[in-house]
Amino acid sequence: MLICTIRADVIAQVRKECRELGLECYLLDEVILKSHAAQVMACYDMLCDQKSKDVYAELIRWRVTGIQPQETIQSEDEYFAMDYLQGECPDDVFVDCGAWVGDIVSEFIRHRNGVFRKVIAFEPDAVNYGRLEKTVECECAKWQLTRSQFALYPYPVSDARTAVSFQRYGENDGQGSKIIDTAGKSEDGTYTVALDDFLHEPYSFLKADIESYEYKMIQGAAEGIRQYKPKLAICIYHNCVDIYSIPLLIKQIMPEYRISVRHYAADLTGSVLHAIV
Repeated sequence: MLICTIRADVIAQVRKECRELGLECYLLDEVILKSHAAQVMACYDMLCDQKSKDVYAELIRWRVTGIQPQETIQSEDEYFAMDYLQGECPDDVFVDCGAWVGDIVSEFIRHRNGVFRKVIAFEPDAVNYGRLEKTVECECAKWQLTRSQFALYPYPVSDARTAVSFQRYGENDGQGSKIIDTAGKSEDGTYTVALDDFLHEPYSFLKADIESYEYKMIQGAAEGIRQYKPKLAICIYHNCVDIYSIPLLIKQIMPEYRISVRHYAADLTGSVLHAIV
């Protein structure tokens, strides 16, 4: 039996049932991570601070065993736990891939005390996009910002322009809405964009939470990352392979990056790679 979930309660229940039936069972993450132990260790060794190493080791152990750590590894202030993300920054241009309803845009503005140059946000879910627009309107009024400081786009971000199908996931208020077909077909005219092709201005902070498309997004932003050297906050939990493949890809693109890892959830969601030159 191959267990393909990261939910600890489900893992425990399936293991119990397998024991009762005399079946061998393995975690999918265990199989993948043990098969790529060299890459996992390479990522561990490249982390720039001891807290990152401790968090990363616990995340790997958690995924391999299915047993949650007794000591919490959870940090507060998702995406903005690093000191260099605090305070006013007049030249900051924030690119938010997977903006949802604008919650992280609001957090960015708060952490910058309303002082920044621009926000560029991508959100392909139509319902979420409408709420994102309202969030921006509220933030403009709250912080006396101008609408010209915001550029909002209803596109999913990937490595190239490709027609795709996109599905709203309404059970959690659209947080899990995602691309469901990459065969070059689209029922509603949705297509992905690559940041290198789509953006023609420098940016200084790149965040991505795009339901397993983070790796492709980075591939499609490689030139911008090399040229602009933005601060990064990239989710690395949607696919098991992301926890080692994304850090290795970023180091390949820009070896000068100093990479940290923080975890922001009580379960195995919420693992984020932070990087700065």
